[in-house]
Amino acid sequence: GDGKTLAGLTEITPAQKSLFTALDLTPPTPSDLAKPVL
Repeated sequence: GDGKTLAGLTEITPAQKSLFTALDLTPPTPSDLAKPVL
């Protein structure tokens, strides 16, 4: 449509949360969206 890109996070499901825990990773937060990937 208008050429704009949107970024956001949805609520993490219990299954996703357990995967982050099993992999010893911190789930992303809205402040992570402002950080560059590279």
